[in-house]
Amino acid sequence: GLFGTFNSDVVKSAQLFRGTLPTEYGGRLSSAVNVQSLDGNPNRLSGSMSLGVMSAKIQLQGPLIKNKTTFVFAARTSLLDFMAQPIANALKNDSNSVNNYTFHDINVKLIHRFSPKSVLTFSAFENLDRASFINSNGTEKKDACIAQRNEQSNYWGNNVIALKWELSPNPRNRITFNAYTTTYGYTIFNDYTYSARFKSDTISNIYNYSAYKTSNSIQDLAAKLKIEKRISPALTIKIGSEAILHQFDPGNRQIITKIDSIDRNIIYREKPYPPLS
Repeated sequence: GLFGTFNSDVVKSAQLFRGTLPTEYGGRLSSAVNVQSLDGNPNRLSGSMSLGVMSAKIQLQGPLIKNKTTFVFAARTSLLDFMAQPIANALKNDSNSVNNYTFHDINVKLIHRFSPKSVLTFSAFENLDRASFINSNGTEKKDACIAQRNEQSNYWGNNVIALKWELSPNPRNRITFNAYTTTYGYTIFNDYTYSARFKSDTISNIYNYSAYKTSNSIQDLAAKLKIEKRISPALTIKIGSEAILHQFDPGNRQIITKIDSIDRNIIYREKPYPPLS
């Protein structure tokens, strides 16, 4: 595609497993990608910034506490909506319709080294995509000015918050503990606005609005423990366990209307599965 799934400015290494997977990636259907992000520059502050036709991005990394704590921050956003809309208007000769697609993502990572044998890592990630179609038009009649607007939008995105502690008592043994939460959400939004402004002071102006929004999500809460023992340069034994709570939110729906100066807000929430305690 035009954009990579991962921001290359924060990727340290990537490994693809397909077909037969290592046991520690159990639960995946056909493939897994192990992506390692940068640890941050421990000696000095550094960064990069780029602005292109398709996207803009920025990256910063450096020490917070010398030889102890480092950070990495990266963000990027697409610029497709700024480029695509003038082209679409020229091809369709229609300035009343707007087609938008945009996304952004943010990566944050903090690493604190208690000692060479004990390292604590906090990382967070968020991304949001939006695709929308907006149509608006207005007409001026003898006695009134009438305007209409309709929007159809889709939003989807992920966020992850993770904590990892690595303990290496000696070069042959390592204990890794991970705890994380991750959420994927999808939202559909439609709205319609109709307004009429009358030129006569004896007639009340009209403003009607209606909107429909539905959203659903999947959330994971997980903890993972892994113990590695290196027997020889060619043999390493790994054991561990993982517990994951999957929470499915099948759909929340909301209807908002303002007709004849009467406001209505109707919310219907389906019960998550498994039910929240």
